[in-house]
Amino acid sequence: MITTTSSLLLTLLLTSGVAAAQTPAVIGVAGAAGATSTVSVASPTDLAGKQILSEESEWISYRNTYRAMIWFEKYGKPKNFIQQHYRFIPKEKNVSAEHLTLSLRSRSLQLDLPLDAYGRASIPLMKTAYDENAELRLNRKLDAYTRQPWISLISRPDGLYDASDLRTACNQALDYLHYVGDTSINNKKCTGVKFTYLHTATDVILKFKSTGQSSTWAEVTDKQGAAITNAGNYKSITYQFAAWSQQGQILSATAPLTIDPVFE
Repeated sequence: MITTTSSLLLTLLLTSGVAAAQTPAVIGVAGAAGATSTVSVASPTDLAGKQILSEESEWISYRNTYRAMIWFEKYGKPKNFIQQHYRFIPKEKNVSAEHLTLSLRSRSLQLDLPLDAYGRASIPLMKTAYDENAELRLNRKLDAYTRQPWISLISRPDGLYDASDLRTACNQALDYLHYVGDTSINNKKCTGVKFTYLHTATDVILKFKSTGQSSTWAEVTDKQGAAITNAGNYKSITYQFAAWSQQGQILSATAPLTIDPVFE
């Protein structure tokens, strides 16, 4: 069974202060059963003192969100190729995450936190907001979205990646998932990374070139031979490690919205 991480569906439904805590579920799994999917990093579970969160219908507790996000900041193993966001995922397949806005409000703070087209925001870790238990408010109904901390690979502005770096990044994400106690990736290993783009993006091409070869770039395709997989408002290409040399470069002609690790 295949799992992935930015297109990974290891979800924890975050709730704020009053409601009962929920156990982690799978977040963002792409593809049909038996097909490669992506797993977004699960929120910390109630293992080893890591906190499960609770939910409120109108707003999200900053304090609970902070407790989930801080584990990445405290994580001491290598993480130079990965990053953490807080992501809102529409429950309806064809609902766009565009035009979503998130605000942080407390007695002394009022901040607008921008979200990207993938529904991700960078949550600042602030003592004042924690002490005042600030509210995180979305400009849409919260119950229309699942939400959780989300781990992905750091993208490069030039679109050029060393194959060895992508393998290292995938393993960094896998190690972090083990750290937060995510049992869904037990006995799984990194098998690739998934490049995801808006469905309106043009020139969506992923190419590979082996080190030391003068041959032209080869277009990357998935296991079924398809260059592009469409899912709702996004389309993606999965670079599968086993299909290509360990030494080489990957070129994305268009900047991806996200690059997610793939496990199976």
